[in-house]
Amino acid sequence: MTADEPGRPGRAVTGTGPAGPRDRTGEYRARDLHAEGVWESGEKLRYGMVVFDAAGNVLLREPADHYDGYVWTFSKGKSDGGEHAVETALRETVEETGHRPTIVGHLDEGFRGGNTASVNCFYVGFDTTGEVDRKAMDANGETWSTAWVTVDEARTLIARSTNQKGRARDLRTLEAAALAFAGLRGASD
Repeated sequence: MTADEPGRPGRAVTGTGPAGPRDRTGEYRARDLHAEGVWESGEKLRYGMVVFDAAGNVLLREPADHYDGYVWTFSKGKSDGGEHAVETALRETVEETGHRPTIVGHLDEGFRGGNTASVNCFYVGFDTTGEVDRKAMDANGETWSTAWVTVDEARTLIARSTNQKGRARDLRTLEAAALAFAGLRGASD
């Protein structure tokens, strides 16, 4: 089931509207936010992306079988042997949502929660096309559906998760990302 089917939250992305924040993917590939002291270092790091569209909607994913009590969440995962944080976030976003956004910023903190001791470090992404690579997403099998929703709708959907620590973490992540994206968007005007 996809987000644009009747009864599903979300709406299609048209790719129209403001140009949006500047693509900084290349810049972030040359940076190490851990070495810079922005993100803490450790063994249980996960990297992901909170993605926005030109209308300011946020992309959520519905994990298959509502894994670990998550009903709606963001794309994230661990690095594959030596993989740079940027590459992990981009790969996880494609595998879990089918979208290929650019990186326009980052969140200044790592977010703990869920049932593990992992720290989730997020980039802020921007999707201008709304094109979905269903093959990449379906091959992974980790996501039932995705949805573009307003930040208010995202709060409601994330609140459905039964994993209390994970839900609290995702809500904190959403608030930080919405604030960061609003600043990035304002800087591009």
